[in-house]
Formats: sequence, structure tokens, C-alpha cells
Amino acid sequence: MKFLIITIFPDFVRSVFEFGVLRRAVEAGLISYGVVDPRDFTEDRHRTTDDAPYGGGPGMVMLAEPLYRAISALREEHGAQTPVIYLSPSGMPLSQGLAEELAKLSEVRGRKSEEAKDPALPDCEASTEPDQSSDSTLQTSDIRLPTPALILLCGRYEGIDQRLLDEIGAREVSIGDYVLSGGELAAMVLVDAVARLLPGVLGNEDSSGTESFAGRGDGAKLLDWPHYTRPEIWRGRRVPEVLLSGNHAKILSFRENAALLLTFRRRPELLSAELRQRAESLLDSLQGRDAAEQP
Repeated sequence: MKFLIITIFPDFVRSVFEFGVLRRAVEAGLISYGVVDPRDFTEDRHRTTDDAPYGGGPGMVMLAEPLYRAISALREEHGAQTPVIYLSPSGMPLSQGLAEELAKLSEVRGRKSEEAKDPALPDCEASTEPDQSSDSTLQTSDIRLPTPALILLCGRYEGIDQRLLDEIGAREVSIGDYVLSGGELAAMVLVDAVARLLPGVLGNEDSSGTESFAGRGDGAKLLDWPHYTRPEIWRGRRVPEVLLSGNHAKILSFRENAALLLTFRRRPELLSAELRQRAESLLDSLQGRDAAEQP
């Protein structure tokens, strides 16, 4: 999957791809990214991307036209239906379910890409030679069409001219009920949440299936269970004995119970009535048991 980020701070966004899971995924060719500065799509000598709001009020509003040109250039390269996500506190909450939905775009469009390579079908791959004629600062790796891609639009100031959002059909997404100085941090949160769900990005493919909010076998989305590592005793606190037993069935049961109880205590709204009842029964059965052995 390719993540295409539109921002007036391109270097800030690029730096995030230089560390950890994202860096390894880029180096392995599992994801790629492009960064576009809307200033490169302006026509005035000051490269203006914002202006005062109609109706008065504090702050500035990002202009529609430079952003529209940037999005149009990306859609021309990656497909007219390439989705645009605008990071905004007014958007729908980013959840694990939404991250999974976006990650599946790579599966659907990836299948189309394989079909496009069928010799019986027209060749739809674009040249991998870089375009030297463009004045924009689009920084991407070699591009092949159709490419599963997401365009992430980062606002600043008071936001973006609403007419642009209506014109391009942007999907608004929020990472929480608070306000940031701009959409860059939110965009990178979304990129990380989606990228780690793509095949091969995590070293262990089972990792994402047991994390918080991951769907379990019964469809429940629980918080992750507590984790422990060496030493066995740290500042008087001992690792639960069951984790040292080597009995995999008991270890799994302990972890599942721990995940259920943690969710019940911290996020009960995630649980069905049946699971809440199961958690209450489990708590009753643990009364009087050594705290070190409780999930």
C-alpha cells in the first residue's frame, strides 16, 4: 500500500517513516509513501496556502485550490477513485475496525493489480521512470498502476475550505476528542495503525491478532492481556506461576481471562451482556485466591 500525505510540513512527515516498524516496512517494499507540499501547487510568488475566513473570526483557513490541484495530481497518477481522508476532530473516530477496513483496500485493489497483469488483459502498468517535468516535491518510490493507495490530507490553522472537502468527497477521520495544531500527527497515527495490519509488516503475523481491540475467535474485541518478561521476581513482584508452567492450555486460559477482566474493569462498553456476566462470574471465583495468581 502507498500512503500519500499532503502537508505544508513535508520533512516532519518523512521523518516518521525513518524509524521502527514503518522504516522496516518501507525497506522491505511492503509499504511506500509520498509527501506533497500544497505550496508547490500555488501560483503566487508567496506560495500562499491560507487566507482569512469569510464571516470574520480568529485564525486562517487553508485555500481550496492548491489542495485541489495536489489531490488531482495524485488521483491522475494513482486512479480517480483513490480515497482521500481528511484528518479532522469533526471526523468519525479512528478505531481498530476502521484501520482493518482501510488495510483491506490493499487486498481488493491488489487482486485487481494481479488481474491487470494477465496477458489476456490490456497492460495498465505505468512507467517506473521518474517524471522529471513536474515541479512538485512529490517524493515516492517507483509507481505501478493500479496501486492501492490512500491520500491523507493534513489541515492546519482553523481548517480547510469546506468546498474542497465537498468537491473531492473526503472522508473525515478523528483520532480523538481533542484538537491538535495540525493533521500531521493524526495522519501518522492512522498510517501506523493501518500499515501494521498489512501482510508481512509485523515480524510475527500472530501479533496483531492478539492485541487490544483485535477480534477474537468469538468476535469479541478485548483489551490485550498483561505481559511479563525476565526476571521472574522484580522488586518483590513475581511473574504469575502459570506463565512459567509450560502448560500452554493453562497459559492461554489465563491470558484470555486476564484480557476479559481488564476489559471489564476499564472498557466495559466493549463487552456484550454475556461477556460482562462471564467477567462477573470469573471475579467471584477469584475471591480469596492469591493476588499473584489472579489474571
